[in-house]
Amino acid sequence: NRQKLVSAANHIMNDDPRRVFMFGFTIEDDKMALWYFSRSHSTKSKDFNFIQDYKQFISVFLSLIFADKAALGYDPMIHRSSIGGTAYTYQIPVDGVTRYFKSTRTLSSYRSLGITGRMTRVWKA
Repeated sequence: NRQKLVSAANHIMNDDPRRVFMFGFTIEDDKMALWYFSRSHSTKSKDFNFIQDYKQFISVFLSLIFADKAALGYDPMIHRSSIGGTAYTYQIPVDGVTRYFKSTRTLSSYRSLGITGRMTRVWKA
């Protein structure tokens, strides 16, 4: 389960430029653990019995269900549009003025082999 979770997190972080970090969880028998993945580090909570400690289990899922996109790891300065294919609009504040740059295609993309590390993209905008 752990290897599958890390692999899936790496895939999601590589494929979505809006992702700054993400959460995951593993369940094995009656034990549950929460995971946090970012470009700089990953961490795992202590396992807890989600059957006996059902209040913590409910709290975790309610927190995830009602969180906004920024709290779930999406960069609020990058917007995705699907009109005419997938494109990303970057919102960049410069000298008190917000400028917008829409990607038209990828010129270069480096896929990180590990969950931590750079995920460099070069866009034509």
